[in-house]
Formats: sequence, structure tokens, C-alpha cells
Amino acid sequence: MEIKKEELEGVSVSKSAYDNFVSAIKARETREKYERVLKLILCKICNEFFSGSVEERAEQLVKLAKENPDYVQSLMLILCKKLRERTEKPKTDSAYLNPATVPNYFKPMKKLFQINDVPFSWSKVEAVYPEMNNKNEGRGYLKEEIRTFLEHAGLMDRAIALVASSGGIREGGLATLKWKDITPIYKVGGKLVYETVNQLPTETEALDENLVCARVWVYSGTADVYPAYISFEGYLALMNWKTQYANEIGMKVDENYPIFKKDGDMPVELRPTAIRARVENVLWASGLRKPLERDKRRHIVPAVQGFRKFFETTCFDAVKGESLLGLYISMSYIVNHRGLTNLDSAYFIKREPELIDQYLQAVPALTISEDAIKNQRIKQQQDTISQLEESQARELLEVKSKLASLQGLVQKLLKEKD
Repeated sequence: MEIKKEELEGVSVSKSAYDNFVSAIKARETREKYERVLKLILCKICNEFFSGSVEERAEQLVKLAKENPDYVQSLMLILCKKLRERTEKPKTDSAYLNPATVPNYFKPMKKLFQINDVPFSWSKVEAVYPEMNNKNEGRGYLKEEIRTFLEHAGLMDRAIALVASSGGIREGGLATLKWKDITPIYKVGGKLVYETVNQLPTETEALDENLVCARVWVYSGTADVYPAYISFEGYLALMNWKTQYANEIGMKVDENYPIFKKDGDMPVELRPTAIRARVENVLWASGLRKPLERDKRRHIVPAVQGFRKFFETTCFDAVKGESLLGLYISMSYIVNHRGLTNLDSAYFIKREPELIDQYLQAVPALTISEDAIKNQRIKQQQDTISQLEESQARELLEVKSKLASLQGLVQKLLKEKD
């Protein structure tokens, strides 16, 4: 490999500071969020310090940070102190700010400085962050509440609820899912068998072929990709939705189409905010969502995050046979939490069969439909009976083999005696 001088000709590295900032963020949801926050800070909160469009203001901030870092640091400290003051207000105050959100105001500027080679120290600013003493009093859904939700939900909303509650997937992750990201998993003869999206069986065939769960690649195509697992109930809900999906678009569902789409005949990705809105609509229609009390700012069960909370609690309560520390790391990997060390993901991706076995321990508790629970219990009993019959058959063969050997030995001894 060799680089020629002429290759450098025409190569431009003079992008604007804002263009560098945008191009450095791969995930669309993160990029759009960072753009909104940066615009809020540059065009509203710090309006007197800069002028022009958000792109021009970003350029001015980067230039100022390089030429006069102390001045910009003082500006950041003032911003942080004002945000901290809002976290100290009563929670009933409309200006109250959750302490956990304060660092989010600075993440876009950190990225802007980093990608534009601004040597800026954030330690003094971070020292002013408020203490994270905001205990979250929210909870996950109860199984009965999810059942009520499903009674009032259409096929896509049922799929959203069952995938989120059995896989612990965030709304941002749900929005990125494509049909090719789903892989059904069967257990045949005690071994896990994987199928591809092009070999998906029908619902009846799936049950007959010992479907146990499905693997879902969340955030596929990005550096944040991770495998999640959903129950057989969640997988079958997806297959039911897929049938309606094909009818709506009037053609075969391509594996690259988004799983959750906008209403209509086009396979257009449903955004996270739209997913949340759909869930909210079902919550209100089912009576699970009530108007907030006067002094409350949010509902005790978050619309989509409530499914994830249900998943986390259920998994930790249901999985047995491993140390608490090992269980914590395993479950943290499955729900895409930061582990205890940087090696967790690399280590546990090699242990997928063990992760699946742990997940399958939780599937009965994660299953919402009572009929599905009964069917699974019957299947487990049938599996147990089959295993016992196989064990008894093996033992009988061993006894017959030993008996035959013993008979042969006796005949040999009788011949020698004669």
C-alpha cells in the first residue's frame, strides 16, 4: 500500500465546524437530539454572545474557545450554575430540571469541540454538576396492565408491547429494527438451532418446531449494535403484524424494511416519538392512563420505558443458578446497560448459548398471555416426559447390554469347566 502525492489534491479538510459536528455523530436519533440542544444553547440561552444561524454561531464558539478558552470556560460555568439552580427548585415548579439531565446540555458542545480540535478542559464545569439525588419513583408495568394494554391494541401496537416487554428494548432501538434483524431460535434435541429471516415458519410450524425465543439485533449497522432476545410470544406477535404489514403495502415484505412503520401503504420508519405516541393512545383508550394530579409532572409508569422496567425486574427475579455479580453483568449486557468493565460485551458475546439459557429461565415470567403460558407449561411437561423416556430407554439398553455380557461370561465359564 502506498499513498501518492497527487491523491492529496482535491481532498478538502475545510468543512465548517458545524458540518464536522454533524458528520461525527452516526446515530440519527443522537444527531438530531444534539442538534436541538446545541441550537437551544447557541440561539437562545447564549443568544447575546453569538449571531447569525446556528452554523455560524457554532463556528464563532469554536473560534472563541481556541482563542480565549478561559472566557468560554467562564461562560460554560455560568450555564452550568443556572442549570443547577433549576434542579434545586421544587419538583412542582414548571422550571424544575431533573439533575440527571444537566450533563446532556454539555454533550453536544463536547462533541463540537472534540471534532474541531479544541483543546478544552471540562473538569471545572463537571465539578459544578448537581448531585444525582433525584430518586426515580417510577415503576414498570404489571403483567395484568400489559394484558389490558393488549386487549385494546392493534397488531402493530401488540408487537411493540410484546417486543419491548420481553426484550427490554428502548423506543429508540424499536424504531431502528428491520425485518432482517430478527432470527427465530429453536431448541431441538437439547441444542439451539437458528433460522434466517427468509426461512421463517408460520405460527403453527414455529410451535411444532420447538420455537423458544428469537434474537434481535438492536441498532444494527451502527457501533452501538447489540443482541437482545424476545419471547416466542413476542416473535409470533411480529409474524402476525408482518402479515398485516404485507397487506397494507400490497407487496412482499423486504427484509430491509423497518418493522414498525407509519400508517399507510409505504414502509416508512416509525420514529421513536411516534412509537411513544401510539403507546400513549392505547394507554388512554384502555383506561391505564389517567390525568396527572395537580402536583405531579409525570406518570408513575413511563409509556415505553415501563415495558423495559417490567423486563428488567422480571429477569432479575426469574433467573437462577448464577452468582449475583455474574447475573448482574449478564442481564446488563442483554438490556444494553454499561457493564462493570470494558470487557463485558466482548466476553459475553462468546457465551450466547449461556445467555439464551438464562433468558429462557425468565420467558415464562415474561409471557403475558395466559394461553401462551399454559401452552408453554404443557410443552415443558412434554419435554420433561420425553427426556425421562429417553433416559429410561438408555438405562434399559445399558441393562440389556450388561445382561448379555454377563450371559456370555457365564456360558464361557461353563464351557471351561466342562
